[in-house]
Amino acid sequence: MYNLINQYSLIFASAFFVIFFSLIGLRFFSTKYVLVFVLLSLILMILFQSIQKNSNEDMSSVQSFENIRSSGSPYLVYMYSDY
Repeated sequence: MYNLINQYSLIFASAFFVIFFSLIGLRFFSTKYVLVFVLLSLILMILFQSIQKNSNEDMSSVQSFENIRSSGSPYLVYMYSDY
């Protein structure tokens, strides 16, 4: 459970802040403005998530890793396990 919370902490924190500020905004502004705020916040969160997401699949085999390693350019090895 802790890994699930840690993995999606940005989403949980963003949702909390959007809900919190929307509820406060409903007391001071009309519903139209709050709805625009929520929609803009969701669009910004989706854009930020898509920018931060790494979908690079260059190293799908050992040979491709060896090619990248021997190229002389900097590289980063990130290992992930579900266990």
